[in-house]
Amino acid sequence: MSALGRIIVPFLFATLGGVIAVPTYVAVRGEQSASPSHACVGAYGEVRFGFGGAACAANETRLALDVRGPAGASGSTGPTGKAGPTGATGAAGAPGPAGATGPVGPAGATGADGVIGPTGLRGPTGAAGAAGATGPAGADGAIGPIGPTGATGPTGATGGTGPTGAGGAAGPAGPTGPTGPSGATLVTGASATIPALSATGTLSSSVTATCATGVILGGGAQISGAVGAVGALVSSYPSSTTVWTAQAVVLVSGGTVTVTPYALCSQ
Repeated sequence: MSALGRIIVPFLFATLGGVIAVPTYVAVRGEQSASPSHACVGAYGEVRFGFGGAACAANETRLALDVRGPAGASGSTGPTGKAGPTGATGAAGAPGPAGATGPVGPAGATGADGVIGPTGLRGPTGAAGAAGATGPAGADGAIGPIGPTGATGPTGATGGTGPTGAGGAAGPAGPTGPTGPSGATLVTGASATIPALSATGTLSSSVTATCATGVILGGGAQISGAVGAVGALVSSYPSSTTVWTAQAVVLVSGGTVTVTPYALCSQ
């Protein structure tokens, strides 16, 4: 047999004054397979159930459990309980028969423009249309800015010589120049000779002709060759205002080559 257990239950029992409801402890002993036949209520409201012909204690009141009292009056309607959770959606019913077509309703208000769709593919080029009539000429536009200077073009061909212009007026007479020499004197300088059979390119010594008075007006030198020799001047110039200098070279070897200088001096 299991241990004694207690529970608190509202229990109706009869007294001499009537039927009252008393919350009390119910002591249940053991595990019974049959329903209890009566209850034993103690002086302090303890209740225990009896089975069959088990007797209550001397300080307990026996209450029969199979006695049904008269029906009590109906109690007032309690408050409406909270709505239960929504049940699962039932299976769709079979489609009903099509209804008759209703009358055409009035035209609705124009809706807002929809979003512009993407650009479609380019269609084939259409046939060229007929040329339109020439429109009137537009007004002249403003003058644009001056463009950059272009590259220089090639030089053109030289033009023909123009006609001679008319002679200009005679200019004023210039100042009188210094008095020129009244005459000139030829001065012959000492000669120099290159020996015979000298190699080609052999140079003579420099020879000079010097003015004793006056200044050099001009000068030069003479080359002479012997026995097939040929010579030439390599230099002939005024080395000062009174001296003329010259020098010879052998061109063809043979005999001697002689150079003689000359100076034309003013008087």
